[in-house]
Amino acid sequence: MDSLFLALGSAFAFAVNNFFARMGMEESNPSTTVAFNVTMNALGLWILAAFTSPIRPVLSVQIWPFLLAGVFSPGLARSLLFHGYQHLGLARSDVIAASMPLFAVLIAILVVGERPSLQAVMGTFLIVMGISVLSYRRDIEMRWSGWAILFPLGAALFFALRDVSVKVGLQMIPAPVAGAAIAATAAAAFVNLPYLLSRNRKNFVLTRRSLTFFVLGGIFATMAYLTFFLALQGEMVSHVTPLVSVFPFFSVLLGYFFLQSKERVTWRVLGGGVLVVGGALSILLV
Repeated sequence: MDSLFLALGSAFAFAVNNFFARMGMEESNPSTTVAFNVTMNALGLWILAAFTSPIRPVLSVQIWPFLLAGVFSPGLARSLLFHGYQHLGLARSDVIAASMPLFAVLIAILVVGERPSLQAVMGTFLIVMGISVLSYRRDIEMRWSGWAILFPLGAALFFALRDVSVKVGLQMIPAPVAGAAIAATAAAAFVNLPYLLSRNRKNFVLTRRSLTFFVLGGIFATMAYLTFFLALQGEMVSHVTPLVSVFPFFSVLLGYFFLQSKERVTWRVLGGGVLVVGGALSILLV
């Protein structure tokens, strides 16, 4: 039960991280936001690992699942999602990508041998439906090809593979803080790779105001990763991943109360919230 509440805490920390990232992005751009956020996340986790985790596991070849997790997300998953935005639009892509917990549960059953209860599976379906409802926004009509659906589906798949990779890594090296640091470092290396080319460095935009928000976001990103890895150490992927995926629910609340969002509490928002909360409770009460 403690691990499940850690998963919810991770969801909240991810939402706060996204909140500060959105604030900082007003004077910056998405690529800078991702690069700074992931890099600070890695630095924060290494500081924690230096004081709380043994160093020997870091030198083992068994760290490969953590390295894969960092490449899967945000690297490959975020790249595919951005391509989905370009070809399908924000609304359709986010709704399709919300299927990530279903992929995670299926892969965990096939790869890790998990056997979630029917109640947990039903809770996952409720969360996916609720997040899809909350994520939906009416797009300006745009022409799109059927194959483009593979972009957000691929993003959902890689998000799920990240979670299963972390679980496999923790079974091999039960050091969640060090594992989180390794995964975050792999992610930072992946997203900062383009900046090795001088022509891309001009896209790195950082002002004093955006720096403040990015630092705050980085602190919560570190908390989110830490609690996520701790939760996966003590619980099944099929229980943790659906709970972590409720972060859009917290994002809606933060946007409504602190960004003076124009989003009114419509039947869509209310219905999505009820589904998310109902699904989370189903898993918590397993």
